[in-house]
Amino acid sequence: KVNIQNGNPLKGNSVAGKSQKGQHTVTFDYNDTKMGLGTETVVVKDGDYVIPPIPGSDWGYHFLGWYSDKDAEDLYTPFDFNKTPIKKDITLYAVWIDTRTDTDGDGLSDGMERIHKTDKYKKDTDGDGLTDIQELELTTTNPTKKYTFSNNISDADFDMDNDGLTHLQEVQFGSNPIFEDYDDDRLDDKAEKENKTDPNNPDTDNDGLSDGIEVKYGFNPLVSDTNGNGILDKDEIIEVEVSYQGAEGTLKPKAKIRLKAGSAENINIERDNPEESIWMPSEVPGLIDASYDFTASGDIEEATLIFSFPEHYKKTDDFRPAIYYIDTENQEMIRLENQIIDWDNHTVTAKTTHFSKYSMLDEREQEKIWQRDISNSKNQKPNARLEVAFVIDESGSMYDNDPKKIRVDVTKKFIDTLRKNDKVAVIGFDSYARRLQGLTSDFKKAKNSLSGISNYGGGTSLSAGLERALEEFPVAGEDSHKKEDAMKIIVLLTDGQGEYSKKYEQTAIERGIKIYTVGLGQYYDRGLLSSIAQNTSGKSYDAKDSSKLIEEFEKLTRDTIDIVNDTDNDDISDYHEERIRLFNGVVIKLNKSDPDTDNDMLKDGQEIVQITDRKGRVFFKLKSYPNRVDSDRDGQDDSEDPRPLINDSYKIDYLGSPKHLKSVQNRVDKKISDNSSIIDKNELARSIGKWGTKFIVEDYYTFLKERKVNYYGKNREDYWNDEWDKYWNEYCSRMNGYIEYYGFVSEQVHYFRNNLNRAPKNIVELKREKSNWELLSWDESVYHMRPSGFSRSGTYNLKFISKDGKYEGVYVNPYYTSNSNRGKACTEKTDPENMGTYNFDGRYNGGLDKKIIYGANHYVFDIRPYEKYGNVSDRDLPNENESIEANKSRYKGDSGAQNAREKFEQEFEE
Repeated sequence: KVNIQNGNPLKGNSVAGKSQKGQHTVTFDYNDTKMGLGTETVVVKDGDYVIPPIPGSDWGYHFLGWYSDKDAEDLYTPFDFNKTPIKKDITLYAVWIDTRTDTDGDGLSDGMERIHKTDKYKKDTDGDGLTDIQELELTTTNPTKKYTFSNNISDADFDMDNDGLTHLQEVQFGSNPIFEDYDDDRLDDKAEKENKTDPNNPDTDNDGLSDGIEVKYGFNPLVSDTNGNGILDKDEIIEVEVSYQGAEGTLKPKAKIRLKAGSAENINIERDNPEESIWMPSEVPGLIDASYDFTASGDIEEATLIFSFPEHYKKTDDFRPAIYYIDTENQEMIRLENQIIDWDNHTVTAKTTHFSKYSMLDEREQEKIWQRDISNSKNQKPNARLEVAFVIDESGSMYDNDPKKIRVDVTKKFIDTLRKNDKVAVIGFDSYARRLQGLTSDFKKAKNSLSGISNYGGGTSLSAGLERALEEFPVAGEDSHKKEDAMKIIVLLTDGQGEYSKKYEQTAIERGIKIYTVGLGQYYDRGLLSSIAQNTSGKSYDAKDSSKLIEEFEKLTRDTIDIVNDTDNDDISDYHEERIRLFNGVVIKLNKSDPDTDNDMLKDGQEIVQITDRKGRVFFKLKSYPNRVDSDRDGQDDSEDPRPLINDSYKIDYLGSPKHLKSVQNRVDKKISDNSSIIDKNELARSIGKWGTKFIVEDYYTFLKERKVNYYGKNREDYWNDEWDKYWNEYCSRMNGYIEYYGFVSEQVHYFRNNLNRAPKNIVELKREKSNWELLSWDESVYHMRPSGFSRSGTYNLKFISKDGKYEGVYVNPYYTSNSNRGKACTEKTDPENMGTYNFDGRYNGGLDKKIIYGANHYVFDIRPYEKYGNVSDRDLPNENESIEANKSRYKGDSGAQNAREKFEQEFEE
């Protein structure tokens, strides 16, 4: 029934009868002789809008819309009811197109011939050798013009994708005239023809190996087991050699690889620019050139890596080249075993069983960095109390080695640096030990006790001194990994050799005590003191004479006081802020007076964590760089970046982002410019649509490749990350615009739109979003009622459409009790025949509430491709019993399906 309303096209009441002053008559002429439809009249006030009736499309005719012109030459511009107030009496005519009759048998119905202004009595309207439907669906050329893109090359002889085959040859071969390698198997269409492979299937023999890889490595792409040994070609072990092809760098690495052929799809070596590198910047000690990323599409059996080094290095030079595996996940550099240096050819060779990042370094320079001892404070709380017991040698030899008791002076100076809550004890020893002062915070008392240190004792018993000092510290708690309130230290100063037992080391370790050793003179046991310090996580110092004690105690002060001090409260000690060693040997310095050195809104201690490796060496593992605002240089600050050490600045950041769409437009403009001499100006819009559609489809797969997604044999819901949909509406809108220019939807582009649909995963989720979706009537759902293993007969399927008309959701009716899939969505994984599909042109103009069908655009872009292809490729078209008419007949004869639908409709409306 026709509706009207003042100034609003949404609601109103019909008014029948003759018009009066200030009113106008709107006559809807159904313009029909076959369906028995007549006219309908409504009277409206001047300036009112009207909502028209929508006749159903049936009997082989499709209703396009209402037109003011009875013959409607321009079928893409129906009367716009939303924007046109009624100012005079008007008659509007229904325009229908014949969807069944195909007079010339070219595959294009007479109605479609009318839309595209082709001759329904000629298969090839322009006589260029291509049928009308081939031009519309395959070559995208104008079926009414022999020379669409060139003034002297006919459409049949034109090669749009520059793959060596003309349009006519591609049509005859069955390849895609728009894409040089539509199935992305690394064989262009000409090569596919030469190899007799399927240009629309990347794996003609279905052996798991793409056609291009089979040809490259000597397999037969038409036979799944080329040599007949019972092993599929993809599982055959092959040997491949790959070299770095870039112009940058000096190492020029290559690899000889044994792997399954199925893993050879994407073998590559890429150089990591050291000026921008996250893991191997140019500051890495000993780095030669850069790190290189070796990749393959699967596991490898074994690879021999061969790196070249600059020829100016000679065997006699102080230079030791070595190949390292750069483990970025665990932040380790691992030197490969059994390396061979060929000085004559300037190469280093090593074997590995996995691909990753590798680099060549001068290992001599790396060793120097790791020889620098850095203390461990992992278990200390920030600003922890320091408890130190000085164990000072009083043996008779001190008369000669430290006659002025400088060891006493430097100890007093150390005590002066302590904080008020710290504690100190003084132990003197020779053959025996005595406590001069127990642990105390009374520093004056402790310093006074040092006056009792003598130079006239007996022998040297290290055991006696350590045993007495250990009595000052209680036994450590049960949890040895907890953060300690105090850092416990013994400073052992001696000039000689004497009795010692390793049990004191073990006791110190058990009680969490570090022993720092100071050797004085020429005759102490250097090896022993160094071992004691290393085993207890302390450090050793060497004073060749007493005057050197001042310098060594200054080091001791830094290594102890600073290691518990945290001036800026960033959870990193002052000591470590000046010596942050990373896994690659780089040492960085932070500001110990600023908790956020790089001003990225993260404390320094939030960006790194202290680690002790298997060799007992201290380094810091990066969460992000504490001296970089944007660690991975991807344009996102560390504080906002969920993966601050992974550069996500891909060529395509997001599909549909401003950056991406600008790139697409630039490429379209370049194509138009490069071909300006052969593109007819009248075909400019079609050319823009052609290239734009091509690029925007290709970019979808480029986006996946950049993220190393192997989408072959998978479905969108298997690999897609919803976070990638940030600019999804913009991406789809741009595609719609190019499709509009293009003027037609090809089978390949239609099939691609399966990737664009977005719908809830089941009926429960859809109900939660009920306000965004509308249930369509059964006769509007028949495209999605085909028989399938998932949907059974298909007659119980429910079709929903989003309120904006873009997306469709198809679900098995939850009241279908004999189907275990009830309530679930038909997807490309579960039911590609019946799944909902993205609508290029929208189902309704302005939303479902207005119910104004677009007409020709919707039919051309959405309905007709579905009728012809469904949601499947041309290798899996529906059978006769899966036709739309068959779906209707099945539903009309299935009372169970009808009752289940009625029950669901009642529930959904509540």
